[in-house]
Amino acid sequence: MEAAGISYLSGLTPGVHENAEMFGDITPLRRYSRAELAQGARAAMFGDMKIASDISGLDVKMASFGGRTARQAYTDGTIMQILHDGVRMDGNTLLENWQALTDAARIDLTVRKMMNPTIRELIYDVIDRPNASATEKVDELYPYAAEFVENNGTGQAVEMMEMMGGQTDTITQRIYAAGMTYDLQKYLFDRTLDMTKVNDSIALAEGGKKDDTAIAPILSFTYSGVSGSQTAADSTGSTREEKLYNTISNAISAMEARRDPVTQSLISAQGCSILASPVNAGHIAQVLDGFAGVEVNVKKRPALSQVARVIGYEGARIVGRALSKTYTDVSSTKAYLIVPNRRMIVSVKRTLQLNIDPNPAVLRLSREQMAWYYVEGIYNDGIGYWVQEITLPTW
Repeated sequence: MEAAGISYLSGLTPGVHENAEMFGDITPLRRYSRAELAQGARAAMFGDMKIASDISGLDVKMASFGGRTARQAYTDGTIMQILHDGVRMDGNTLLENWQALTDAARIDLTVRKMMNPTIRELIYDVIDRPNASATEKVDELYPYAAEFVENNGTGQAVEMMEMMGGQTDTITQRIYAAGMTYDLQKYLFDRTLDMTKVNDSIALAEGGKKDDTAIAPILSFTYSGVSGSQTAADSTGSTREEKLYNTISNAISAMEARRDPVTQSLISAQGCSILASPVNAGHIAQVLDGFAGVEVNVKKRPALSQVARVIGYEGARIVGRALSKTYTDVSSTKAYLIVPNRRMIVSVKRTLQLNIDPNPAVLRLSREQMAWYYVEGIYNDGIGYWVQEITLPTW
């Protein structure tokens, strides 16, 4: 509880999409998009895949739903009915079971967040930091370093563990929020108000903003051929597939010619991701196996096994009566090869929170107010070291 109203975490299991491997039927495709991740989430919600244990919060029996689980209450329509009744109640009264309304709102928003998954977890290291200060040092997020050294066992000092030093960069935690007022006008005349649509809009807005905050800096970064962070389109090859294969292969080689800024060791591209537009992501996924499935008219090549996944991304589109927001897309002529690294981090202080105040604001003729917010900071210094910009050949 919070003084201003009722506050609940919207997510039953925060970061449920941070491990893409949970979608066992999708992983082998090597290509990810919002639609594919949402399909996996939908299947998980309704028990069609073998990952129910990963979303265990949905299977907890709750008194608010008559001892049934959230999954059961959602699939049989109970949660939808509670949300409908709660929105239509008089502003001076409460539901007989106010707890049921808040639980229903939380569960419904959780499910709709699952249907609007983010893709940033496939690129960034997302870390829960509930005790983070407003400004935290980056080295607080780095692991400790320890080394086992032979010891004579007769008083010789033991080699001590240490933290990584010399990191002066900081992460600033920022608050992102949205709200809604159910006022007298809506109460008297608006019979279209639907809490499921409200939750849909919040899930889209949250996911769109989170992905844009993480992805936009990758797209806007100034890459340089001099530093080796750019790869030009390859014009060799008799087919468009061969040209694309050669271009991706060149990008991998260019990345592996670069050095870690701290250790100065050569960077390995193993386990890297490729970020591209949804259409180009499909093209890239076709050539990664070196044309193993093509029977004629093409020379077989080694599979580009360094690439763990191809991510199809386009920025969210939010359209209202006056509000219009479009987040940045990946250019149709570019792709980005990204190697997992310790310098691309999202530090999450609070996952999405829902605050509900059912008390009317008399002087504003407000019947009910709702606010959603999350708090996090992002560190992306690694873009300059572990991202390779690729200019794609004409398809």
